[in-house]
Amino acid sequence: RGCVRGAQGGGGRRQLALAASLFCLLFGWLSPQYVAKLWGPELGTFLAEQPLAAGIVSQAFWAALLVVPSGGGGAHGGGGGGGDGQQLPRPAVSACGAAAGGVGRCRRWPQSLHLAGLAFAVPFAALVATVHVAWYASFHLTNVATNTLLWNTDTITTPLLVALIAREHPACATMLGGLVGLLGAGLAVGASEAGDTLLGCGLCFSASLGFAVNAVLVEKVRDPEFLSVPRLLALEGILAAGVCTVAAAVAAAFAPGALMEWVALLPPLQWVCFLGLNSLLLNVGWLTCTEMAGSFWTAMVACLTIPLTMALDLVLVGKMPSPFAAAGASLVVLGFLVVTVASQRPAPPPPSAPSP
Repeated sequence: RGCVRGAQGGGGRRQLALAASLFCLLFGWLSPQYVAKLWGPELGTFLAEQPLAAGIVSQAFWAALLVVPSGGGGAHGGGGGGGDGQQLPRPAVSACGAAAGGVGRCRRWPQSLHLAGLAFAVPFAALVATVHVAWYASFHLTNVATNTLLWNTDTITTPLLVALIAREHPACATMLGGLVGLLGAGLAVGASEAGDTLLGCGLCFSASLGFAVNAVLVEKVRDPEFLSVPRLLALEGILAAGVCTVAAAVAAAFAPGALMEWVALLPPLQWVCFLGLNSLLLNVGWLTCTEMAGSFWTAMVACLTIPLTMALDLVLVGKMPSPFAAAGASLVVLGFLVVTVASQRPAPPPPSAPSP
């Protein structure tokens, strides 16, 4: 009985952690748009005029995750919620362990920041910084409808990336759910309006693709036994903070006037902190949900922001959704349910070896 209660308690904690991750993901995604629209126009101006500074400065806040204990793979494994298959086989000694001098040294990660971990985080830090800069820059170059549709193309690109990177072919039901979700997104946002530019559309699609690449690589390449999601994000924040420090020092030495002008253009401190916290919650929620339930299921969850946006528009702005928008939102929910049901089917047993 004790074993059964322990297993049930572990399952309950896992469901609780998944729910918290989903909340962080959805809050991190939706809050900047409504906050900038209703209460903080300075935030919207900052994102539109200084996307590079917004992306790197907000990422520097991730360094706060250094205070989080670095547990080895407690939340991951066996998620199976995304239909992405099992993770790639792990070598006996990971790349982190080999570069740091063996498994024993790498397992003492919380006590010492190893250069191997920083080296592993560098490409991920560069990728997510580029993603956020491109996404912020696309805001004023596309209308909200087009931006939403292009960002949700990860429902199609994620399973394709899984097939390319991890050599895992998604099930037909999984692809069908993704297509239904994308169709619903297109129907919900309606026809393109004035305000779109080719550059803005390209930036938004590139940001969505980059975010999908980051999620798939974190799920399939990173070894959670040696580098947890909070620790990886903390290292990415340290690298971003280092870039900000070096850039500020160089500007102070060679162009102090330009540095003071840039500081004067920053939004109030509370909005900078809000943007950093928002970016932190979005990425923690997305990657933790990916680790627990799979990258594709997480992408489908992100599509639920479309019906949630309609509900928030109705409550906060008093805007009624059109019949096409309501139908599209229903298709998004249907696609999510298809993917969820398909992912819960037991995997077929491996073919048995032929008898000699």
